[in-house]
Amino acid sequence: MIGLLLDAAGRIGAGPAETEDDRVRRLIWSATLICAAPLSALMAVAFAVLGLRLAAAVWAIGAAFWLAELLLFHLLRRGLNGFALASQLACVVFAFVGSISLGGPLSSGGLILMGLIGPFYALVFPRPRRAAWLLVACVVSVAASVALAGMLPWAQVLPPVVNLVMFGATLTVVAIFVFVTLRFFVRERDRALALLREAQDRISRLLESSPRASETVPEWSRSVAKDIGAAIGADAIGIWELEGGGLIPVSNQDLPPPSVEELAAALSAAGSRFIERTDGVAVPLAGMSGELCGALVVHGAGLVWGESERRLLAGLAHQLGAALDMGRMRRQLDVAEQRRASTRREMQARGIATLQVCRSCGRCYDHVAARCAADGATLESPRTLPYRLLDRYRFLRVLGQGGMGMVLAAHDEKLARDVAVKLIRAEHFNDQGMKERFEREARAVARIQHPGVINLHDSGELEDGTAFLVMEKLTGCDLAAVLRSAGRGTPAQVAALIREGCAALGAAHRAGVVHRDVKPENIFLVETPGGFLVKVLDFGLAKSMTIEKGLTQTGIMVGTPRYMSPEQVRGEDVDAGTDIYSFAAVCHEALTGRTAVSGDDLARILINVCTEVAAVPSSIVPGLPLELDQVFASALSKDRARRPGDIERWGAAAARILEHLLPDSEAAGWPATGELRRAERQPPPGEADTVDTAAASPALPSSPAETTETTGVDADRTGRRR
Repeated sequence: MIGLLLDAAGRIGAGPAETEDDRVRRLIWSATLICAAPLSALMAVAFAVLGLRLAAAVWAIGAAFWLAELLLFHLLRRGLNGFALASQLACVVFAFVGSISLGGPLSSGGLILMGLIGPFYALVFPRPRRAAWLLVACVVSVAASVALAGMLPWAQVLPPVVNLVMFGATLTVVAIFVFVTLRFFVRERDRALALLREAQDRISRLLESSPRASETVPEWSRSVAKDIGAAIGADAIGIWELEGGGLIPVSNQDLPPPSVEELAAALSAAGSRFIERTDGVAVPLAGMSGELCGALVVHGAGLVWGESERRLLAGLAHQLGAALDMGRMRRQLDVAEQRRASTRREMQARGIATLQVCRSCGRCYDHVAARCAADGATLESPRTLPYRLLDRYRFLRVLGQGGMGMVLAAHDEKLARDVAVKLIRAEHFNDQGMKERFEREARAVARIQHPGVINLHDSGELEDGTAFLVMEKLTGCDLAAVLRSAGRGTPAQVAALIREGCAALGAAHRAGVVHRDVKPENIFLVETPGGFLVKVLDFGLAKSMTIEKGLTQTGIMVGTPRYMSPEQVRGEDVDAGTDIYSFAAVCHEALTGRTAVSGDDLARILINVCTEVAAVPSSIVPGLPLELDQVFASALSKDRARRPGDIERWGAAAARILEHLLPDSEAAGWPATGELRRAERQPPPGEADTVDTAAASPALPSSPAETTETTGVDADRTGRRR
């Protein structure tokens, strides 16, 4: 019965373009009227048989109204809202007229309940305000029918038995209306969701059916076109891929493609990306990066675009765009790998050993090795690098990889010492500013002669443009890992951190360099027999105060937000006071275990950097003197003019106070950095205890972590010095 009603309702008043919600509401409205008309007619016949002509007339008028409304809606097709409003008002009026005609609410067989259908349908459509005033109208009609009961001379009061039967019939009719409404609503929603899930599952299966499924887009499109075309009434589906500024047919089925300009405009526009056509619709395909990579055209003169059809097509377009993008990326990688293989063969033919890396532990080998000697894992060539850089630095293991490049431990065979080599991929130097930044880092570090600043041994550039720095290899742990693993330090430990860190930054300032990115990750604690030695890392954001003007323009925000100074957030010029603020924020966290600036998201952090006054240390750690609060308050001032003029003098004042404090019973302190490294990570199977994978060189410029190279061609040789 429900299925027959759905089929009948589906053919009434269907517009050429309606959303899924409109279609569901139209089905609900038309199906309930299909139920209401015959039920009203049956009630009219029953009352006529009982001799209650007035009651029979009321129900007959109701049946005629429902049928007339359905007929007009089917013929006019002017939208549902007006007809729905008429139905909702009719329910209230019908209930009121029927109630007063049969002697009032209590003696009319519960006919007044029919009025509640009006506000109920207003909620379903949904029209909450309309439902509210319709409900008010129902209440008013009940009050009016009570007041008018017995006052109308032509009213007919139902006999008690008939009234009781009538009450049951009315409840049945109302229940049927509510049931049909909910049944259709749930059924149609489930149908739309099931259709979408089925299509998505089908697309996922097609994508996962083969490791190289994205390379069989023509076969995929032909297999999916039939099913999806049947679901949305399409005659054909065409697919094109954007290549070289034009659209190349993948499976076009002789359909005309849209223009690239039209697709680009639709992709960049807000809202729906569908391009309506007289014979169908076109959809731009976006790759994983959001850029235009193709087009999808669905052809069919009689297409009905409901919400489920649009969602189905949008899901297909999303998956297809990703597949085209993956296929294009795979082709680029294949070309790049062929070039890398050719480069490696050329290097090996010249007698240059090329680098291989163990997938498991990161150890380095030359191209002759078949497997890792430590754990037997497979070796790979993540980049086309020489096994010996400059015929001098033999790579030992990978220390870290990122979006910008990688850091490797190496052995200087000429001077018999271990070093760290920092590589920046050549493709990043397409931007002249990035290359200048890297060269600036090398010059800045070389200019600072201090034991608290990492030593730069060598620098240069490989033949493909990859730049490198050769620096001392450190054994220890950065402060961020220390704070994460062990929490805040004791007053004595923080005093040592402040003295040594301020001395290193003071040496940089005397050399005319502002670090600009002081943060826990760039403060390294080197293991020493008596505790630790502080090393300041990564002067990649450093800015000379005397030369190199113009490399970073005023108005550009550079740094790490939580430790940035207010002037950095505002994009103003920086000076030594910027490092004083940032290092004081780092030391505040090391002493108290809390960051000086709060906030859970970037926007809030940036606002707080400029407006929030850091909590004084004594309010967090009981027992710290007020004198220390004043020292930190001066360094963390939002006004740089109020900060100390010399970072070493500030550090000496803070350290003197801390050194005279008794040990903090609540602070466990920082253990040896070797213990922290073991707590931070579990060594891979077969790793020798003598190999230090936590050794560090200057940190790579901030970027999302990546462990695989996806683009670019390497042609590294033995390199050359600058």
